[in-house]
Amino acid sequence: MGWTFISFTFVRNMKMRCPLIVTHGWPGSVIEQLKIVDPLTNPTAHGASASDAFHLVIPSIPGYGFSGKPTTTGWGPDRIARAWSC
Repeated sequence: MGWTFISFTFVRNMKMRCPLIVTHGWPGSVIEQLKIVDPLTNPTAHGASASDAFHLVIPSIPGYGFSGKPTTTGWGPDRIARAWSC
């Protein structure tokens, strides 16, 4: 598949729950995801139940932000999804 350095932000909630991967689109950046961090990690502050909380993993897609530039071609949505599933 080829390798590249992936930069990501990890945000924990107060209750352990499975992590949720939130990926930005192209063109874009992780900054677009900042508005959903608090509702997903601290749902009680937004009128939802604590059981609705997630840990968040917010990666920057290859070639964007602090992630490395891919050394091979073909890093489209399908390949990025496969990389996130590893």
